[in-house]
Amino acid sequence: MLPGLQPGSYALFRRSRGYGVGQTVLVDHPQFGRIVKRISDVSEQGVSLHGTSQFSTSSEALGVVPSSTLMGRLVWVSPPRLAKTARDTPETQFPSSSF
Repeated sequence: MLPGLQPGSYALFRRSRGYGVGQTVLVDHPQFGRIVKRISDVSEQGVSLHGTSQFSTSSEALGVVPSSTLMGRLVWVSPPRLAKTARDTPETQFPSSSF
């Protein structure tokens, strides 16, 4: 199984008041730092996570994390080619005085 986000992609996450099973989220995991995973279960104890790649850290190793560690849900992903094109073109580079 391939990862849900390909290397070189850009991802946009948005904070949410509620999260549900199946959503892809950015998590500030207490042991692994900032990671992107999919929610597999929501309970009073917290949220269970899983990856979509066969090389992902197991759900058992991730454990149940507090809902407060969820930083946002995935709302947009650029394909790797688009991300590289946007990053490398002069049109996307603004002089610092324009901000």
